Amino acid sequence: MEFNQGDIVTGHGIMAGKYLGLETIEVGDLKTDYHKIYDKVKSMVHYLPDTNSDTLRKLPSKATFNKYLKMMENEEMIDLGEIEGSRYKYLKNKLESGNLKPLFEVFHDLFYLKQQQKLSVSERKLYNNVTDKLASEIKFVFNISADEAINKIQQIH
Repeated sequence: MEFNQGDIVTGHGIMAGKYLGLETIEVGDLKTDYHKIYDKVKSMVHYLPDTNSDTLRKLPSKATFNKYLKMMENEEMIDLGEIEGSRYKYLKNKLESGNLKPLFEVFHDLFYLKQQQKLSVSERKLYNNVTDKLASEIKFVFNISADEAINKIQQIH
């Protein structure tokens, strides 16, 4: 994916940040390209190696978020049929892609399990992390407060 200076991006360890460009850093004889991102939530600059750029993505449009928020109205489980092994590991691995759709699907299924009081301790932590991640992205896309963003995703059901 190609990024432009000023794009609002998210990625592993970055809730939402402003893309500042690609920077080459030289240490000894080794030159490495890094994506430079100002993290708006943590008020700090991250340097993400260009080799890890597949975990970085632009924040989607309001229309895309609204499409996925509509998907949340479904009260059936999306993706927790037959799972081999740990449900927690399955859901955590699903988030590895960094894509928005799996993020919403995991949130939806964990929210559903929470309503049924069937979350393990580790799944509850994952649910809280996913909620924070979604709320952070929604906050920036819709230009609303963090509390309003959390309300927006939790009032779907």
